[in-house]
Amino acid sequence: MNITPEQLLVYLPLGAAIAITFRQIIGIRAIGTFAPALLALNIMQMGARQSGATLLIATGAVFLTLPLIEKLALPRSSRLAIQVVAVLAALVAAGMLHEDGSAAPIVVLALVLERTWDTMQTSGTLEAIRLGASTVAMAYAIAALLAASGQWIDQSPWYLLAAFGVAVNLAVGSYRGLRVTELRRFRPVHCSATTTQPFAPAGSASTYGVTAAAGTVR
Repeated sequence: MNITPEQLLVYLPLGAAIAITFRQIIGIRAIGTFAPALLALNIMQMGARQSGATLLIATGAVFLTLPLIEKLALPRSSRLAIQVVAVLAALVAAGMLHEDGSAAPIVVLALVLERTWDTMQTSGTLEAIRLGASTVAMAYAIAALLAASGQWIDQSPWYLLAAFGVAVNLAVGSYRGLRVTELRRFRPVHCSATTTQPFAPAGSASTYGVTAAAGTVR
């Protein structure tokens, strides 16, 4: 699928709005705020299978070169430049780059994979795998939603859809309320509140028993 400039002006804000909705409303974390939307555009442009193969090749290239780069103690800009070259070389060797421009966003892939590596170093391998998997799953979900709405998007004025996407980003991005995934934290409180015995009224037998026991101790 070739994305025209007008479609890019529509897909990018709408994809970002979906990504922010996943993050702010549902509570699904990802690596980067807009990285899932950019990866979703790559999936729509290259196709699900080819973009998945590209992601696997880029992941292998980055994770093979990053341990060597870490030993050199290079600044972040130099690290990113080397990773971009490594990803580009791996994709060229695998024949994943074409003259028609349907290539992966190399810089985005390198940034996402570098953030995954940093998360692995600071928070552990399981957390890095969880965030990486949620980022990729979110990207595929955004691509599926945009592809399902493709006919409606193509028939609507692009400037109205772009403005709608920006408005949704502003509205959802300012949401600071409870997220859907956080509701489970309050389930034990609700269950304990429903199973707790009500307080005994004044003058009941349990109240007299406590008074009598207190008198006995005295």
